[in-house]
Amino acid sequence: MDKDLERKIGERRQEAQNKKIYEKARMIAQVLGWRKRYIDDESGEIYTYGFVCNPFEIKVEGLVTCLYNNKKVFSGDPIECYIPGEWETKLEELYLKAVKTKEEQIKESLIRKEKQRIEEEKELRRMFGLD
Repeated sequence: MDKDLERKIGERRQEAQNKKIYEKARMIAQVLGWRKRYIDDESGEIYTYGFVCNPFEIKVEGLVTCLYNNKKVFSGDPIECYIPGEWETKLEELYLKAVKTKEEQIKESLIRKEKQRIEEEKELRRMFGLD
């Protein structure tokens, strides 16, 4: 491979890593998208994730793949494709939405757990005549 090409590809990979595209796309798919569960004899449970918001699509099937207008613009872990462009603005918007949604999910989960703890405590008090 040409040394200049090799250097440019390395720079692009580094740029994608610095932008955390893999991590952001994965989170978007896991939080805002759908999940499928498979049973594998060797690995046990395997989950795949996906998210579609035309013209943007994310697939997580071992590695993360981002499509924009049906064109692959990112794929990796390790990075094997990265084409910078306007799709990154949509990725950032969706990532911020995923972060907010995840925070809300965590809050709701904590509230549910606290309500459950209070109900269990009430039941124990009732069962032992400590009301």
